[in-house]
Amino acid sequence: MMKWLVVMMCFFYVVFSGGSVDFCDGSRGEISCPIGKTILVYTAFYGRNNPGTCPGSNTQYNCQANGGDDYVKNACTGQNSCYLSSFDDILGDPCRGTTKYMHVDFECL
Repeated sequence: MMKWLVVMMCFFYVVFSGGSVDFCDGSRGEISCPIGKTILVYTAFYGRNNPGTCPGSNTQYNCQANGGDDYVKNACTGQNSCYLSSFDDILGDPCRGTTKYMHVDFECL
């Protein structure tokens, strides 16, 4: 089982080693691998499909923006680290009035 560490400081997340991570709406996140390793993104999702992730105004579930997977793969795959932020600005708002999040499954190779 892969291990990962999440550090949160003022809505900024840093993730090392691989696994899964959720970046809440309005936050900025960094996915980072140890020196000499690069990120492989398996899947990414922007929207909401879990009522317990990123509490807030949650009027809809099972909403997803198109292009979230491609956005994260293009930004992060093959890099040692990458930054992700402002998801609504890039992907649109798939469910207005609902707190959304970016979910990323990745590994450091």
